[in-house]
Amino acid sequence: MKKNLLSLALFFSGGISLMFAQAPLFFSEYAEGSSDNKYLEIYNPTADTVDLTGYAYPNANGGSVGNYEYWNTFDSAASIAPGDVYVIAHGSADSTILAEADETHNYLSNGDDGYALAFGTEDSYVVLDWLGNFDADPGSGWAVAGVEDATKDHTLVRKFSVTSGNSDWTASAGTSAEDSEWIVLDKDDWTFLGSHSELFLVEGCTDMSANNYNAEATLNDGSCTYDVTGCMDSTAFNYNAEANIDDNSCEYTITGCTDSTATNYNVEAVTEDGSCQYPIVLGDVSPLFFSEYAEGTSNNKYLEVYNPTDSVVSLAGYAYPSVANDPTTPGEHEFWNTFDEGASIAPGDVYVIAHGSADSTILAEADETHNYLSNGDDGYALAFGTEDSYVVLDWLGNFDADPGSGWAVAGVEDATMNHTLVRKLSVTQGNSDWTASAGTNEEDSEWIVLDVNDWTNLGSHSQDAPVSGCTNPLALNYNAEATLDDGSCQFDSSIVFGCTDSLAINYNAEATNEDASCEYEVVVTEVTISEIQGTSDVSPYVDQIVATSGVVTAVAPAGYFLQETSAAWSGVYVYDSENVPELGSMVSLHADVVEYYDMTELKNVSNFTVLDISPVITPLTDLSAPISESLEGCLITLSGVCSIASNDYGEATFANVSLDGQTFIVNDLIYNHEFVESESYLITGVVEYSFNEFKLCPRDASDISMLVSVDEITASNIKVFLNASVLNIVSEIDGVQNFEVFAISGQRVLNGQFDGQLSLPVTMLNDAIYLVKVGNHVQKIVKY
Repeated sequence: MKKNLLSLALFFSGGISLMFAQAPLFFSEYAEGSSDNKYLEIYNPTADTVDLTGYAYPNANGGSVGNYEYWNTFDSAASIAPGDVYVIAHGSADSTILAEADETHNYLSNGDDGYALAFGTEDSYVVLDWLGNFDADPGSGWAVAGVEDATKDHTLVRKFSVTSGNSDWTASAGTSAEDSEWIVLDKDDWTFLGSHSELFLVEGCTDMSANNYNAEATLNDGSCTYDVTGCMDSTAFNYNAEANIDDNSCEYTITGCTDSTATNYNVEAVTEDGSCQYPIVLGDVSPLFFSEYAEGTSNNKYLEVYNPTDSVVSLAGYAYPSVANDPTTPGEHEFWNTFDEGASIAPGDVYVIAHGSADSTILAEADETHNYLSNGDDGYALAFGTEDSYVVLDWLGNFDADPGSGWAVAGVEDATMNHTLVRKLSVTQGNSDWTASAGTNEEDSEWIVLDVNDWTNLGSHSQDAPVSGCTNPLALNYNAEATLDDGSCQFDSSIVFGCTDSLAINYNAEATNEDASCEYEVVVTEVTISEIQGTSDVSPYVDQIVATSGVVTAVAPAGYFLQETSAAWSGVYVYDSENVPELGSMVSLHADVVEYYDMTELKNVSNFTVLDISPVITPLTDLSAPISESLEGCLITLSGVCSIASNDYGEATFANVSLDGQTFIVNDLIYNHEFVESESYLITGVVEYSFNEFKLCPRDASDISMLVSVDEITASNIKVFLNASVLNIVSEIDGVQNFEVFAISGQRVLNGQFDGQLSLPVTMLNDAIYLVKVGNHVQKIVKY
């Protein structure tokens, strides 16, 4: 406030004399362009050279309260010749701008900073001209000549009819092209930089991609026209009046569902296309329901569906849709799983869907196989209808929130994991409410929870329900018919049950009767990751607890990848949601070795420790076809041409020359990239195995680079030379490029990639003649 009062006093008293002590300089041009392409241009309209000592260009960032924030003075000894301009440019501006610059200033406007051209001192000055002002924040920029935010991403040129500055920025900016003192040009248009003379603007289309591009035009008048494809037949219902290229898309008859009783009836449809869908009436659907479910060790998983009717039920129209443990859209299915063609269920019989690698006991009862059954946390529905319109007859879990490891059933936590569920015989139909079906205890639940791998009731739904009672034959009230222990066992007080094995960790010296409770110290085998992987499809340590260590090469949503060295058979995936290590860190841990859908994994992690050392793991590059078991879990780099662009599942397919023309798949397990068909890429990532295929999983954007087409590489833009046993390749092309070095005999001795420039010591090569190939360009070098 003190500074405001001082400035006002000077303006109305001593400030009057200042008006006659300076030349009438003013802003003649201004640019706020791409990157750092910014400048201010000041014009001297007088017949004398003007010394810029005493002048300044103060500014306020993003608005102020009437005051400047920074007092910017001109360089020492700066001056402007008569009729000439003085350019202040950003130090990193384009060379075209810097060629005209008289001084540099790296804090020029982003469009919302106000500048004044002032004469005087920091405490006593008069404003000669404005670009913006020191008032309120304008937002992204000030409007000029009716153009919104014209001081951002534009160039402003002062009309030649203006002969002096304007102390009123609002009047200077104007509201239209007619009343403004400025002409607004496109971003990065520096046509008039370096002088201030009458502008001879040629209006027209300045867009080179337009049909009516005018090479002589200097000011875009909005007249550009472009090719528009569409239907040009005015008799078609999809006629496009703006189209000038016919794309043969004309349609003359609206097809659709013409049945007004259908749910998708189209009142505008003229021709029936067979798409009609009708409301599903539950009375017309057989009341099938889930009668049994198992999630056991390894791949011992199944679903059992029961037909309670007295008729054969064809399973055409039925499905068992599912979601993964964390639904993409809560309440909606992710996978529409239909029954095998021709499948049916006899009256009072069951239909079993089993994992294809399940135990032979399960497969003997299976009617069909499905290798993507639940690990305990997936939701299933038994449904009738189509993928877009269906009713749910029964639930196993649901399509709502992630249940964690599994759903609670009958009061048993995570009962859908590592358990078998059997539907009580009292249940005669499905339940559309999973919470009610699961219940909170043994009494109110529709299910009986059995131990893992208990398949006693598999194959039928007519057995008596389990009989509760004391199942311990040593108890006084042992019930030989009981199949489910209810905790009621009573024992002779003189009998002490316990572990009688002195080698057990819970040995009870007072025990008189063994109760099979003995526990033994868990044996943890210390092995390397290479030993865990072995050299075959199945780990030699499967279902064992191991201690191992490795470097974290990738962090996935539910775990991470470890690798011990830059070699095949040395990587593995760790399923671990508790610990989230940093990329590149070295960790040691204890874990169970499992084969999860035929991919070797570590799970149930304990003793997790981050080590002080962090060896560097480099991606494997010299690979042979195809990607196989030896690369599972490893960090690799592949190049290839995208043959099938990214689909809805985040997968793209590539053809790779270095893999003898074999294809490989890139997955979005960790990072999703929209790959473009026919483009060439260099991709780094870890290898996972899912849905019976090995897939490359990039970790972030830096793992993906566009490869330069070999057709772009010629002798004119590539230089290859040898200097002091260092191979040098210099390319004028941006992007990753492949190079190969061949002995004169034709044997390839070196290969790799580089981006722009390569300096590679080749002291390991014998003195001889070699051929260096970059794209289609081949050049001879001599090492001696």
